[in-house]
Amino acid sequence: MRAFLMAMAVATITNAGVELTATKGGWDIKADGYTAQIGARGYLMGLESGGVQFLAPAGITPGGCYLCMEGHGPLEKVRREGETKLRGENRWGEIVYDFQPDRVLCTATNRFGKPLAFYFILNQELEKVVANRQQYAPLPTALQAAKSVWLKGKQALEMTGGNRAWGPWKEHQVWEARLAKDETRTVTLIPRLATKNELNPPVPIRFDFDVSGTGTTPTQIPLCMIGDSITWWRHGDYWRKYLLDEIPSLAFVGTHTAALGYSHAGEGGNSIDQVIARVGDIPDCPYYSLLIGTNNNNVKAAADLKPGSERSAKKIEELVNLLLKKPSVRKVFLGSILPCDTKNPLRDETNAATNVILRQRFADGAFAAGKVVWVEYEKPVRALPDWRPKIELHPIKEGYQFLAGILAETIKRELKPAAGKPQPKPNSGVR
Repeated sequence: MRAFLMAMAVATITNAGVELTATKGGWDIKADGYTAQIGARGYLMGLESGGVQFLAPAGITPGGCYLCMEGHGPLEKVRREGETKLRGENRWGEIVYDFQPDRVLCTATNRFGKPLAFYFILNQELEKVVANRQQYAPLPTALQAAKSVWLKGKQALEMTGGNRAWGPWKEHQVWEARLAKDETRTVTLIPRLATKNELNPPVPIRFDFDVSGTGTTPTQIPLCMIGDSITWWRHGDYWRKYLLDEIPSLAFVGTHTAALGYSHAGEGGNSIDQVIARVGDIPDCPYYSLLIGTNNNNVKAAADLKPGSERSAKKIEELVNLLLKKPSVRKVFLGSILPCDTKNPLRDETNAATNVILRQRFADGAFAAGKVVWVEYEKPVRALPDWRPKIELHPIKEGYQFLAGILAETIKRELKPAAGKPQPKPNSGVR
């Protein structure tokens, strides 16, 4: 049975400012402000305005947008409703497209029985995105925002109704609306010219953190934890909780908080390159903990293992040197990349190969003596007989407790923190 069902083989429906034409494989849409295409799978496959194609073509990706959870498939029984709408459904849910003269409304309903992703895959030629009153570049990037504006030159695509953007996925930028069970949500796409503030956003307010630690007795030790989602996602905040159990005088510094409320600077991009791109937003701090690399190392072919690990090691060294340029920095605690238990064994092998290179770079004196401290996670983790269920890709609580013990011992050896829980000094502003 054909997944795409049309009442007429070829037909044109015209409404003021919008023209829908049925083709052999889908629909072509011409509107006052854009052109668009619905492909044979029933999904939006193109959205162009001002000579800029905003969505990724089919091929390496399933297309410009689709419903996904534990797989994905075409929309079935795609049919016209009224003069400007198309509707289709599958076992994941339903999408109604409403093509208006200046925008496209995509209303998705989750019928999968559990949370569902509504993905839009953006064209690789897009240059930057504006969200949360700041500009993110280069792409792909990671952010959390209901509204974002994607730019190429002076052309813009305003997207509302989402939860986050992330990537790279197959080298593409992904925009995601995460639908709860039975949820219906409308995603609005508005192709238009960029505004002046979108082309040149005002410089966001910058915050200076007091990292002296002198408001308590004993003095606190400010630590900024940097990395990918291992730093904060799911049980990630327990890493800091267990560190505090070991060293009560730690004070966490960062730009975000996670489940337990501890500050960190691990969110906003999961690759080494993305952390390098946002290094200016990472607070100045005397001490940094850095764990990064596994997302760069998800290679798919054995031939990519050696060049991939070499590139990751080089980029990690570049990032460490950027952190050493922070005004207050005293030490960077650089962690070996964790072993990981995923469906791709090459990822774990590339992580291990990257660590071999980094250890040799330490031995060769490539890192500033006394300012960069190696934290050996990999070897003790691999020595655990049950490390795989504890570490996975993102550790469980027991895994984070084990990592905290390793980092705490390294910090104690290097900094010799005072014993006891810090108490605020009178009139210091510390509570």
